[in-house]
Amino acid sequence: MVRVILARTQGEPDHLMVNGHADAGPYGADLVCAAVSALVETWRLGIEQGHAGTARCRVEVGRAEFWWDAVGPSSADAVAKTMTAGFRDLAKSHRQFLRFEERPAKE
Repeated sequence: MVRVILARTQGEPDHLMVNGHADAGPYGADLVCAAVSALVETWRLGIEQGHAGTARCRVEVGRAEFWWDAVGPSSADAVAKTMTAGFRDLAKSHRQFLRFEERPAKE
């Protein structure tokens, strides 16, 4: 199962963690894993090419983390909201393979 966790600081989402493998099909033919990987890699490319403002990431096999400044309007926050919506929607349509969680704010 893939776990996607959206964490908040002072009420605003600013950290997303993606862990695990979907196991929705054989290696190389797992469509849920492919969708998760596409979201992760698109976000990573946006950060590396400077399209995601102050966002940063760490991506490894089976694990990715993204951080961004959620205070005030920014390209980083806009990209984060869009990508988070993609993970949330994927979790709704593939509940047995992907879980989306939101953590309460840290003060």
